[in-house]
Amino acid sequence: MKGMREIMTLLFEQREEEMKITEEVVKAAAENNKSVREIMPLLFEQRGEEIKITEDIV
Repeated sequence: MKGMREIMTLLFEQREEEMKITEEVVKAAAENNKSVREIMPLLFEQRGEEIKITEDIV
């Protein structure tokens, strides 16, 4: 079974234009203890310029 990072990488590769990285997405990734170390770096690698770190995220 593929890990969360591999799945998200495939989504970015195949559906990049359709993927919106909202504050809610970043918050959910930050709150998910199981995938935070895999997903947060990927979000910043793929869309770091779009991600705004708000007080709610921290």
